Parts: sequence; structure tokens; C-alpha cells
Amino acid sequence: MALTHNIVAFGRSVSLHHLRRLNIICIAIFIANIGGHPLWGQSSWQYGTGTISASTGARVILGTTSAGPTTLGVTQQSGDTVALSLRRSGANPIFQFCDPGTTCTYVEMDHNSGNLLLGTNGAGGNSTVVIQGNAGNVGIGTTLAPQYKLSVNGTIGTKEVVVTNTGWADYVFKPDYQPMPLNELSSYIQEHHHLPGIPSEAEVQEKGVGLGDLQVKLLAKIEELTLHMIQTEAKTKRLEEDNRELQERLLRIEGGHQ
Repeated sequence: MALTHNIVAFGRSVSLHHLRRLNIICIAIFIANIGGHPLWGQSSWQYGTGTISASTGARVILGTTSAGPTTLGVTQQSGDTVALSLRRSGANPIFQFCDPGTTCTYVEMDHNSGNLLLGTNGAGGNSTVVIQGNAGNVGIGTTLAPQYKLSVNGTIGTKEVVVTNTGWADYVFKPDYQPMPLNELSSYIQEHHHLPGIPSEAEVQEKGVGLGDLQVKLLAKIEELTLHMIQTEAKTKRLEEDNRELQERLLRIEGGHQ
């Protein structure tokens, strides 16, 4: 049995379309009554234009405003910017709320990408936060397509950063590890102008640098430097011992000539 599209109410046949419009109006009347602005008994509202006004100037807007198509809008005074609105910009649904001036904060879903945009002063092009719908990436002050799980176009202030990494530089202190001899290291630096294993300035400018990976590489260089210092100290001690033996031999030789 087919369902009818009309319902009998108050002795008259009412379509589902009109019932939906009636539901919206009832919600609007309820919102407009918040704060002690009853509309019952007032004649200052129009169903045909979709605008409902209380006598004190509070307004609930259904339909269209100067800002564009609006499903639901609420103002405090008749001349104010729409304080709270649900509307569309093209195919993008937008939830927006504004102060009495011109500053507005909005939440918008981009119809094409599925991204969620949060920003101020108008929808589109001025987003401060982007949540990428397909990849789950988050951008703050970035473009509409952040490349990382968290992309920040600016300075981050924090008390601590914890970087997890699968490797560390303890391999430098294993018995079979041999650091690059200093003469070879000197030649490499003169030719390439950076330490071996450390990205060059051009590479960092082009690709950036991984914080965890760089920490491991820098620690390896510190440990290699420590090995060189240990080796240098051992050579210095041997030289001091050789020098002491030579002095003792010289004293013995000089004593034999006397």
C-alpha cells in the first residue's frame, strides 16, 4: 500500500512539504522567544519572506539574507549582522556566528575535498585551521591541503617535545666502529662544506629536516668526536712516556761523559 503525501490536520489536507516548513517556523519561534521576546500576539513577522521579527527588534531569518542563502539566521537587533547562521556558500555548508561588528567565526565543510575549515571573517580563503577529510591531516595557518598529520605555518611554543625513533647512535661506541680519520674529514669538509652524513644547507632548504633523524646524526658526530678525543689523549700519553724515556736516556748519556 502506497503512503500518502498528505496528512489531514485541523480538518484540512496538509502536504509533508508544508509540515516541514511549519516545523522550521515553530523552531524559529521557539528561538525567538528565548530571552523573553514572545511572538504570540505580534503581527511583525512574515511567512512569505521567511523573516520573523519580535517587537523588540530580535529577528529569526529563514530563507535569504544579504549575506546569501541562509537556512536559519538569528540577530539581536534588526540592523545587526546575522549573529548566528546556518547557510551554504555554493555547495559548502557553513555554520557561522558573528559579533555585532564585522568579525565572524565560521565552520565550513568543503564540498569537493571533504575538508573541515575553521576560520574568521568570511568563508573560504581565510581559514586558520584545516582538517583534511581523506587523510586526517591538520593544518594551522596553512593551505587547504596540509602534507603532514600536523602542519603549522608559524612558531610553535611548547614545554617539551618527545620524538620516538627506532634507531640511536650507540653503534659508534661498538668495538668494530672506526670513525673517519681526521685528515680525511678535513678533506671532506673542504670539498663539501658540511660534515659527512649531515644534510647540506641546500637539502634542508628544499626538503626540510626530520627532527628525530637529525638528533641521531648529531649524536653520532658527538660520539665520534669523543672517540677522537680519547684516541688523542692516548697518543698524547704515549708521546709523554716516549719523551720521558728519551730524557732519561739523555741524562744517562750525559752522565757517562762526565
